Amino acid sequence: MAMTEFQVRICTKNAFPDMDECKEWAESWQNVRDHKGEVHPLTPHLTTLITARGSTIRGRVKDKAVTKVVSHYNFKHGQQPRQIEHNKTLAAQLLEDDGYVYEDVEASTGIYQHQILEDIVLKQWFPKKKKADGIIYGASFNPIPESTIAFSFHSSLLCSSPVDLWHPHQG
Repeated sequence: MAMTEFQVRICTKNAFPDMDECKEWAESWQNVRDHKGEVHPLTPHLTTLITARGSTIRGRVKDKAVTKVVSHYNFKHGQQPRQIEHNKTLAAQLLEDDGYVYEDVEASTGIYQHQILEDIVLKQWFPKKKKADGIIYGASFNPIPESTIAFSFHSSLLCSSPVDLWHPHQG
């Protein structure tokens, strides 16, 4: 439970906390309950295990986000010159003035309303199961915090996604 709650804090409060903040979050639990419901005192070893979950959750969110980028932003599969040029142009358009955060990228309208945000949050925190973390920690996601919105968009476009691969300034 403590590790999951730590991961929720990463995604809803600060995706890249410094070590002091990580330690503070981990130490906020006097005891740690394991998957069997047994309670253990918080030790330095458990604190290390909990705080190591930051990179794990960032990787999981990134992996889920990157799978959505191609379809949501209409990138083309293939290595034909026309497909490559389309993808380079699209990547530049998405990165210019943070176009990727708009529902309508071309018109720059509907800021922070692009469908990819909902899909990332649903896939990561509200998958179709009764004990989804987003349900257990529902208060952390109602309303969706600004840091979650920023982290989701960041994950979808700036973490080894097709935009990085097809950006015109890449070699």
